[in-house]
Amino acid sequence: MTERPDKFETYWVDNSNEPPVYQQGDLFLFKLTEQHLYGGIRIVSMTPRIIEVYLAVPNI
Repeated sequence: MTERPDKFETYWVDNSNEPPVYQQGDLFLFKLTEQHLYGGIRIVSMTPRIIEVYLAVPNI
């Protein structure tokens, strides 16, 4: 997300009322409210458990 970090904020959906159910290939978006940052966690593989974590940092 180095090219367009603002897209995480643009497509943010607040769905904090339901616990996450995840499987391989899923992407979960997150928001750090006080820091005004967005990112994502992608489930690459369930066995072995491999995840990728993305943090969108605005170009200042």
